[in-house]
Order: sequence, then C-alpha cells, then structure tokens
Amino acid sequence: MGLARSSRARLTEARAKLSELVRRANAGEEIVITRRGRVVARLLPPPGKERPIGATAALKGPSGLTIN
Repeated sequence: MGLARSSRARLTEARAKLSELVRRANAGEEIVITRRGRVVARLLPPPGKERPIGATAALKGPSGLTIN
C-alpha cells in the first residue's frame, strides 16, 4: 500500500491558512505549496504519521483513471 497523495495550496492560500495546513500535515497529509504553478515547498507529516491510501486509490494512474 502506498502513501496518501498530496494536496496542493497556493502560497497566498498557505499564508492565510498555515495553522490548518500544519494540522493536516500532522494528521498524515502531505501539502504541496505552489507559487505561479510551480512547487516551492512541501509540508510533510511527522515520521510514522504518513497516511496509507486505500486499495482503489493505489490502482489509479497519473490521470486519475483506474487501471484495470
């Protein structure tokens, strides 16, 4: 089983919602922060808190389509 997919937040949104994003990262979610569409930072869960994805999500390809 893999790790949970990351969520994205624009830098301006991350500034406004930093406490919420840190809470989500602490709960096991990876948050990718972007500026002008480019990744500039990541908030990672503490070691051992990575949240596993479900079996169906593990079968999804990069486009989000399920692989049969």
